[in-house]
Amino acid sequence: MKPTKLTYGIIIITGLIAIGLTVSSLFKTIDKEDSTHAKTSRKKEAHPNFSELQVINEKAKDKIYSTEIHYPQFHSEKLNQKMNAYVKTAKRGFLHDVEQNKQQLNHHTATLTIHSDTQKFSDHIYSVAFHEKRCIRKKKCQDSSSAFIVDGKNSKYIDQTDILQDTEQMRDTLFQLLQQAFEQSDKYSDDFSKKKLSQWVYDENNTFSNMYLSDKSAVFKFVNDEVIDKEAEIKIPLSSMQDILTDEWRSMVTGDGKENKKTKSSKKQEERKNVKSASAGEGKHTSSDQKRVALTFDDGPHPENTPKILDLLKQYDAKATFFMQGNQVESNADVAKRVRNEGHEIGNHTWSHKQLTGLGMAGIKQEVEKANQAIRNATGENPTLFRPPYAATNKSIEQAVGLPSILWSVDTRDWESRNPVAILNEVKRSTTDGGILLMHDVHAPTVEGLKLVLEYLAGEGYEFVTVSEIRAR
Repeated sequence: MKPTKLTYGIIIITGLIAIGLTVSSLFKTIDKEDSTHAKTSRKKEAHPNFSELQVINEKAKDKIYSTEIHYPQFHSEKLNQKMNAYVKTAKRGFLHDVEQNKQQLNHHTATLTIHSDTQKFSDHIYSVAFHEKRCIRKKKCQDSSSAFIVDGKNSKYIDQTDILQDTEQMRDTLFQLLQQAFEQSDKYSDDFSKKKLSQWVYDENNTFSNMYLSDKSAVFKFVNDEVIDKEAEIKIPLSSMQDILTDEWRSMVTGDGKENKKTKSSKKQEERKNVKSASAGEGKHTSSDQKRVALTFDDGPHPENTPKILDLLKQYDAKATFFMQGNQVESNADVAKRVRNEGHEIGNHTWSHKQLTGLGMAGIKQEVEKANQAIRNATGENPTLFRPPYAATNKSIEQAVGLPSILWSVDTRDWESRNPVAILNEVKRSTTDGGILLMHDVHAPTVEGLKLVLEYLAGEGYEFVTVSEIRAR
């Protein structure tokens, strides 16, 4: 019997219903994935001590981890960017550790706490001291601290090395002041190590980034058994430090100088920020009418995902930069070689993705040099760029690495969402000409996300280039 028009109609309707159910199921799956994210509350409130500032209180809780974070916000978004980036990097590193150890987190919860202490040195100079406590495994926690000195009037950050003279005499005097403060402290006198204190003070790579200012003192915060096997906070009156301060800061402390005068330290700070902005791809570039963007991929190469990404890049005649881990290169040398042969750029992302700010200089150099060797063995060439894991870097690390440190201007958060549509939305929200996009070729959803990103950015008129091409404009 031949099919009737009614039969065809039933078949078509049935097919449409099936398609509708499939699409509905897909959106439910995406919603379900989104609902598995940690429940997060984020409030911005008036700062309890300084009415001109605000403070962000953020909490998140998931089945296997929780976070509690408090940090200040200034009126200047330019100032907030660096502090927000610090918090964002800490959270990202914590979530990466949670992911790596999630099979061991069935019986306890990983925790991250970040608290800040804000002090005021003058009408417009503040210090913000961060304390981070990260607990991944039971009874095994890692403490770290960072201090930011902020010039609110000029929207600048001030390095500790712009305050202290960098001379041998300065280190001699500082050692004597710290030793005396430890020995006179009822809390720390029995526990501190004079030998460790000496090693810390005279370390040529020490930038004294643990120092911040209160109204009348310089405060040094010690963690991780640097000079004592517990947390320690030492205050030294600024009046006792006048001989080791730079001229500009000695004038500020004694009141002989004018604070509104642009100091040498401010100029140095501005120069550093300009260099960092250039390396991070920030700002507009006007040397060409063609909009450009650099796609970057971290943590690979991956035996399955990276070849798929290379195929997609070829379709769009796109060049990208791959920041590779040495241990991944060693396991996937043929993939690394293909990346190089197809004209893409390769950067160093350390041997095993350790946070370099938690290592000594020997450990830092080992992480970098082993990765360099692996990349050289696989591709025949040395990497020309470097990306620090978790964006955790400082002047000492950059000097030790000897390669330009490259961060990013757009974090697609593929490492967090694992959702192609969410990846695209981050790109739509934040990408501008000269931007550097962060992705990870070790995550399968990034491949699908890249399809959407390439199609969208190509439609917006972007050319896909390497990081070095972005930096050269």
